[in-house]
Amino acid sequence: MDYEDIEYLLFTVKQSKKSIYDVGIDLKEREFRIETTDLYGHIQGTQADGKIRRSSVKKFLSSLNDLDFLSWPQLEQGILPLDLKNATVMYNIEGSMQYTTGNNKKDLAKLHKTIEQLVGTTFGTYEYYE
Repeated sequence: MDYEDIEYLLFTVKQSKKSIYDVGIDLKEREFRIETTDLYGHIQGTQADGKIRRSSVKKFLSSLNDLDFLSWPQLEQGILPLDLKNATVMYNIEGSMQYTTGNNKKDLAKLHKTIEQLVGTTFGTYEYYE
């Protein structure tokens, strides 16, 4: 597997004890969508979406390489943690879905920051990484 093979990434991060941010990034179409939901998946508030520059996608993939993202431990496929402690990542490579909660909180916080730079806006909170 190579970083350029990642087609889609969904970053789910805790906003509060009762809400989360879902940040979906389509790396092939170079688009993103940010939604705030409650813990049951009901959308709260407005959605944000936009396009991503090709150069920004390349920089993002390079950042994933720097984080050694593809070596992060995988969760059992299709199983997301019921008690989200900070963040979780789902990504698609060649039609295969992968799930991870990262190596550690520090790596997840770095990925969070990298995604904020990619989409050009802040979201969620960093308090759950501490």
